[in-house]
Amino acid sequence: MGFGPAARAQPAAPWQPDPVLSGLMVQQLVFGPDGYGWVATDEEVRRYDGYVAVPLSQLVRPGSVPAPRGYAQLAFDPAGQLWLGHDTGLYRFVPATGQLTRLPLPLAPNEPSNVQALWLDARTGYLWLGYGTGRLLCFDPRRPRLPPQPPPSPTGGREVARFAPASGGAVWATATTTIVVLDGHGRPRRRYPSPGFFVVPVPGTRPQQAVSWQAAFAVDSATGHLREQQRWLPGALGFDTRFSPQLSAAGQPTAWLAQGRSFALHWAAGAAPPTVRAAPVPASPGGLAAPPPDRVYSLVRNAAGQRWAFSPGFRGGYRESPPLAVRPLALARPSGNPSVRGLARLPDGRLLVSTYGGAFTQAADSPAAPCGPGPCAFPVARAPILRATTYW
Repeated sequence: MGFGPAARAQPAAPWQPDPVLSGLMVQQLVFGPDGYGWVATDEEVRRYDGYVAVPLSQLVRPGSVPAPRGYAQLAFDPAGQLWLGHDTGLYRFVPATGQLTRLPLPLAPNEPSNVQALWLDARTGYLWLGYGTGRLLCFDPRRPRLPPQPPPSPTGGREVARFAPASGGAVWATATTTIVVLDGHGRPRRRYPSPGFFVVPVPGTRPQQAVSWQAAFAVDSATGHLREQQRWLPGALGFDTRFSPQLSAAGQPTAWLAQGRSFALHWAAGAAPPTVRAAPVPASPGGLAAPPPDRVYSLVRNAAGQRWAFSPGFRGGYRESPPLAVRPLALARPSGNPSVRGLARLPDGRLLVSTYGGAFTQAADSPAAPCGPGPCAFPVARAPILRATTYW
């Protein structure tokens, strides 16, 4: 299906190479509540503050289990603990203390302990993982009591590749040959045959819809199979689990980069397929322009609205460079023209402005409010730039 004139968008903001991520093979990027980025690479997991990427092995407290080497699945729980799913099992890291522990998984004799999928359901706070020979667990990370016996495989022994939210508190588990709808405790409720290519189910759609990086699909009520509704990129559809689009708050795929274009999806209510807008990735010196046709770039947004792009399995990472809105900072009690020495975010969200004439603070989430003098109740230290929103 081709694009009509209304489906074309203006070029988006350019993507510049991130000075640190460009040298890494980024497989996953997540952000913790403290603002740090955590990067899963082929070599190891690293903490990234916008300046340096520190290996997890250097952050682990002495006496903990050694940090796993190689790629790991990452997920944060509501308490700010980082969970790692690895070929050697399941790990929990507490950034505040540096404590790293390994939780033994219930397995059959001689069964591998590799974790293939790890996901936190923000609706319930439960952690879901697919591991071993298609086994699946969900538990409360605040009270991680794992069963002593291995649970049965809801996918017939096929490895779980991805979890996604479904309507009514249910969860999708996608494997190579089947897609299973599970209740909130991991019990199978319904199965769909896999279409033979990887898709991300869209929660809350009836009939059920799904998206690959090339097309949108809906379940045929007569056959129970996914049928293509519209296509925005040609070529054979493949089971490419590297496709990890930016998701909306409702769990709907909304954006990614592929074949030199930036895709944005808008989901309307009802059974209508999404409105698709495509724009060429803008060229910029040293930036991400005309990516190779075999690469699909995932998009990740942090709490401050900054976005990063990376293609799992390929080296490199890019940061979006939108135009900056420049405006003066108003002072509640101006005294001449103070010279600004530095800007930082305090833990309570206020903006701290340091000048030669004194320190000023601005209310959190109020970029137009005047800055007033006042004591600083928190120690000032270099915060990760991944967390800060810069005002000029």
